[in-house]
Formats: sequence, C-alpha cells, structure tokens
Amino acid sequence: MEITLPNGTAHIKSRDDITERLYRVIDKAQDGVIVATHHLREQGFDYTFDSLTAEQVAELPEDERLSKFQKNSLIASGISNEDRAAINDYQVSLILSLTESWSFSDQVSEDSILDLRKSDFEALAKACQDELRGTVVDTSPDPNPSAPEVA
Repeated sequence: MEITLPNGTAHIKSRDDITERLYRVIDKAQDGVIVATHHLREQGFDYTFDSLTAEQVAELPEDERLSKFQKNSLIASGISNEDRAAINDYQVSLILSLTESWSFSDQVSEDSILDLRKSDFEALAKACQDELRGTVVDTSPDPNPSAPEVA
C-alpha cells in the first residue's frame, strides 16, 4: 500500500501480508511500550490531553492548557532510559517490519529510518500502526455501486 508522507512516499505491507515472524518482532517491541505506558499512567500522565488535536488544545482555557502541558512534560521527561528506549524501539521495529520501500535515497534500514525528518518518521510510524491495527478505512469507490443496500 502506498502512503504519502510530508516529504515523500512509502510503500508498506498490508495487514494481510504481515508474516507471523514480523508480527512477533513487533509484538515483542510492543510489550516494552505497554510497560512504559503503565509507568507513565501511574505517575498521572494525561493521555486524554496528549491525544487532543492542536485545535482542541487551543480551545482550552490557557491556565488549564499550560497546567496539563507542563504536567505531562514533567512526567514524560522523568521516564527511565529503559522506557524511553522501549518506545523508540517499537516505532523503529514497526517501520522496519512494514516498510517495503520509499522514495528517499537510502534503502530502508534502522539507520535510514532514524535519519528521516521528524514529520516523515511520525507519519510513517502512524501509517504502519494504523495498518497493523486494521484501522485504515478503505475509501476506494464501490466497484458495484448499483448493488442493493442491506437494511
């Protein structure tokens, strides 16, 4: 499946093409993220605030916005090196396992992934995550538009 990134394109495996071997690599890396997420939650990290869009954050009263941002930043800055590494390793494992090719000059490798611009890295990680979870919505035209609708 081809995806558009801010500064290029990438071709990632579809969910149906992910082998058990690749899934196990991703699953093992995800275990570390689960532990890191648990540690952040225990310390009061507000995932609800962290998942808001920029527009939603802007609508919050300034004192609430700053308070939540500062609290989350303080908690996130205090995570262990082990938890930080687990989060970073998961993203790289996910991209490395699912990305077949891209429009950038280097071949897909751990080093080249880490040399991507931040915006491309984040967009590619999100696309891979969405594909792995099966949350990508098929927006292609209906091949049989005259088919009767099921009520």
